[in-house]
Amino acid sequence: MPTLVGQRVFGIALGYEDLNDQDELRHHPVMAVLVGKLAARRADCAGVAGKSTLNRLELSRDRITRYHKIGHRP
Repeated sequence: MPTLVGQRVFGIALGYEDLNDQDELRHHPVMAVLVGKLAARRADCAGVAGKSTLNRLELSRDRITRYHKIGHRP
């Protein structure tokens, strides 16, 4: 969760307000350094999240449901 929030905050700070830009930024090494995740867990993935995952974070609810897998504690 801290990586996702950090990625979103750094993206906004760098002028990338739209989530569409995150698909390009997820492969950028500077973004990986900023969020502290230099290597991906799998070889076929990027180091940081894409627009779909960040969109789920922004639309999350306080409880996990079938369609909202990322929850938070208000």
